[in-house]
Amino acid sequence: IIVDGAPQVLPVEGGELTLPSVVAYKPDGRILVGRAAQRYALSHPSSVLSSTKRLMGKTWEAANSEAGAGATLPHPALTDVDGWAGFRLPSAPPTMPPAVASEAFDSMTRHLYRRARETLDKACWQVLLVGGATRMPGLRRFVKNMTGLEAEEQAVDPDLAVAAGAAICAGMRDGSMGDLMVMDVWQAALMRALAAKNVL
Repeated sequence: IIVDGAPQVLPVEGGELTLPSVVAYKPDGRILVGRAAQRYALSHPSSVLSSTKRLMGKTWEAANSEAGAGATLPHPALTDVDGWAGFRLPSAPPTMPPAVASEAFDSMTRHLYRRARETLDKACWQVLLVGGATRMPGLRRFVKNMTGLEAEEQAVDPDLAVAAGAAICAGMRDGSMGDLMVMDVWQAALMRALAAKNVL
């Protein structure tokens, strides 16, 4: 958000500006996320999941090949699950549902909507939703209820949105696009590619 003409990052719970993608499963059934899960990992590494995104859809053989090439496996509980790279955590639930009902997902994410209320309760003239999470019916209803606006688009390609945001940033730097504001542009692979070609 912009405060007194300067950009300001909204902090997450606890006052920090980032939230680690870490989840811990405790023996009593409690689930920790973020920094709390990171701290728990120091004493219970085999009960914590982190850095799992790069393993999605990979076979066990492929994951091991990466480790052999010098990559570090992200988790001591990484194992072969029917030929796929998977995790076995002693304190996690024995089974996880392959699908979650929309109502249940809305319930699990309702606190995120509440935390966003203060930010969204401001003057808006247009709403543009980008990315997979924007397909959540609860999120679309929340945005409409908070702003009174229908989303302009709900099927924007996130990769194209990143490229468009980078182009807008470039235009803002040279003063040719002074009437636009980019709230979030972050795609490391894109930035490395553009920097190498001196596009920006």
